[in-house]
Amino acid sequence: MDHQWIEERLRAIRLEIARLIKEGEDEEGLCLRSLLAELERWESLRREIMQATQSPRLSHRP
Repeated sequence: MDHQWIEERLRAIRLEIARLIKEGEDEEGLCLRSLLAELERWESLRREIMQATQSPRLSHRP
């Protein structure tokens, strides 16, 4: 999965969260909770990918 695509998805989720908060459309917080959970999943995926791409470099230390 492309790192740039993940960053774009995270940015889109953050913008939607900000819009919901600003416009107050989600009185019970159902959409907001769902978006926050999705945001956490994507951030977790980003961390996993970053660790996976950095791990091989660490194993080549002298």
